[in-house]
Amino acid sequence: MISALSKGAKGRREEARSDAIQLARGIIAEWPSKHYWAGERVQETPGAHIKFTEQLLKLRDRDTIAAFLSQVAMRDQWLDLSSLIKQACLEFGWDAFSAELVQLIRGGVGEDGEEDNRLLHLLLPRDAAWLFVFASEAGSDSARELLTRKLLAMTIQDLCQSSQQSEWGDVRRHRFGATLIPDQATLSLLLKSLVAVGDEDGQSQVTQFLQQNPEDFPVADCQVPVLESLIPWSKKRDGSVSPPLRSWLASTHDYLKAEVARKPVPPADWVRSYPSRFTCDCQFCREVRAFLDDPEAEAISIKSNENVRRHVSMNMYDYKVDIDGSLDRSSRPYTLLLTKTNASYDRLVKTHELNQDLMKRVAGLK
Repeated sequence: MISALSKGAKGRREEARSDAIQLARGIIAEWPSKHYWAGERVQETPGAHIKFTEQLLKLRDRDTIAAFLSQVAMRDQWLDLSSLIKQACLEFGWDAFSAELVQLIRGGVGEDGEEDNRLLHLLLPRDAAWLFVFASEAGSDSARELLTRKLLAMTIQDLCQSSQQSEWGDVRRHRFGATLIPDQATLSLLLKSLVAVGDEDGQSQVTQFLQQNPEDFPVADCQVPVLESLIPWSKKRDGSVSPPLRSWLASTHDYLKAEVARKPVPPADWVRSYPSRFTCDCQFCREVRAFLDDPEAEAISIKSNENVRRHVSMNMYDYKVDIDGSLDRSSRPYTLLLTKTNASYDRLVKTHELNQDLMKRVAGLK
C-alpha cells in the first residue's frame, strides 16, 4: 500500500495515502503490550514491528506518528524508537512532537486508563537511547536544544526522586519481584546525553545522587562500569573530561583506596554476631543465641521435631548468621546439627580483593 503513494494519478495517490493512514491507525490501536523490567532478558522486537516504524515515516503524517508515540510507545517498552524519533523530528521539526516525548519521559497510563506505576518515572533503556540520539544530533537548532534540556531536566528530577516512597510502596526499587532502578547502560547514556549538551549542573546532580545511594547503585556493579563507559568516550569526543565527571572519578578512587586500606581481620574466637532483630524468645532460639555468644563452642545439636528444626533453620537463613546446618537422621526425632563458619570473614576477603581490582581499574581511567 505504501508503494502506491508514489504511483498513479494524484487523486488515487491521495486515496491510497488515506487508506494507508487508516490502516496504520488500526494497527496502532491493536498493538500488543510488552512491559520492561530491569534485569529481564532483552525481548526481540518482531521484524514486522520494525518494518512498521519504517513504513510509518513514509506516510509523512504528523498526527499518525504522534499517535504512535503516545499510544504504542507506552505499551511496548522494548521498541527501539531512536531512528523513528530522529527522522520524524528532521521531517517535521525538533519541537513537533514535544508533548509526546515529554509523555515518554514522564510515563503514562495503563490500558485501563489509570496511572500505571510500571510506567511512571522510570527511565527505560529505550528512552535513554533515543534521548542520547536527540542530545548528540549535530547542529545548533535552538528548538532541539531547548527541548533536549527540558527532557533531561525532567529525567534527572525523576531519577533523584526514585528513593521516595509512594502509597504503593517503593515501586522504584521493587515491584512484583523486579527492580525498576535504571541499569548501568541506561545511566551511561543519560550522562553521555548531559555531556553532549554541556549540562555540567545536570552531570553533578546525577553523579552525586549515584554516590549518595550506593545500595541502589553499587560501586562495583554500577558506578565503576558507568565510569569505564563514560570517561574514554568523553576523552575521545571532547579531548577532555568535564569537572563533574573528574570529581566523581576522583571520589570513587578515594573511596576504593580507603576500602582497600581496611584489610579484613579473621575472627579471634568462635563468637559470631547476629542482628538485633533476632529476638525470638522460644527455648531453641535462646539456645542458639547463647551458642553464638560462646567464644569456645564451635557446634551445637538440637534434637526436636520438624517444626522446631524448620523454625531454627529459617531464622539462621533470614538473619544471615555464620552457621551451617545439617540433619542427623540416625534416631528420632532427627537432630539439627549447627556448626559455626567464617562466612562473613570470607565475604570480606572477597570484597577486599574486588576493591583492589576496582581501584586499579579506576586509576587506569585517570
